[in-house]
Amino acid sequence: MYYSTKYYSWFVIFVIVFFAMTSVVFAQNSFTLDVQHFGIEKGLSHRQVHCAYQDKRGLMWFGTNNGLNKFDGHHFEWFTCNNNNLQSNVIEHILADYEGNMWLMYGSRKVYSADNPNLKNIDIFNPVTKDVQPFTAFFAAKTQLTPQSIHSFTQNDKQEIILLTKRFQLITYTNKGIFTTTNLSQNYHFITNFHWSKNGYL
Repeated sequence: MYYSTKYYSWFVIFVIVFFAMTSVVFAQNSFTLDVQHFGIEKGLSHRQVHCAYQDKRGLMWFGTNNGLNKFDGHHFEWFTCNNNNLQSNVIEHILADYEGNMWLMYGSRKVYSADNPNLKNIDIFNPVTKDVQPFTAFFAAKTQLTPQSIHSFTQNDKQEIILLTKRFQLITYTNKGIFTTTNLSQNYHFITNFHWSKNGYL
């Protein structure tokens, strides 16, 4: 499950929902909720949290200004350039493919237009083995696509990752592990962002 990549100044976000230690006491239709906040004082690597993702095991992952953070409900584990060979410590977005690999996106915002071509790179991170590879190395046998050619991205309800390139192509990484390409007319050159709706429309 992936959560919107808003810019969080304080770490009082989804950890509260998923990992806050809560005790609920019901009495005459009333209850009390005990919530713990987890910030840099308790191990978060940076106050600025850009994105959050919950993997299949229930673990939470956070992209920050100082690397990737794994949170198991009690402790944080950091993954950084120096310790884990990430290409950047500033992780703006996290997507996950059908195999559970996490796509770590390095850039300044979700839309990468001609005047803001700031999608620097993508790392493919395995949250179980903790192996990390650059996008181009990981998919060398499957595609010649480069992160710098990507304009925007989204994900559909099948957990397929859809990439809009600067050459007006929709490239889908399917749940069969292959890339498919749909060429768009240049009449769509004005598209700056897109998303997948709940009823199955792009």
